[in-house]
Amino acid sequence: LGGPKSKIDNLDHVTKKPHLQPQEIIYIGDSPGDIIAGKKKKIKVILIGQKFNYSAFRKKLGSQFVLSSLCDLPEQITKLLAK
Repeated sequence: LGGPKSKIDNLDHVTKKPHLQPQEIIYIGDSPGDIIAGKKKKIKVILIGQKFNYSAFRKKLGSQFVLSSLCDLPEQITKLLAK
């Protein structure tokens, strides 16, 4: 999907849907650019960080969760939606 600008454009398209609000969307990404795009659009972000150590990016950029496997996703989505 390209760099953060094109990701933001894609998220703009999603958030313009009349039945979706940013607080109802969870963005799952695998790069710091995904966190940047999600935060800019006020969308909750889950980072899949299996290949790299993203702990510094998570703290600096504010990803809600970093997962090492998509198998962990259902449990983390439940936690995220409870907030």
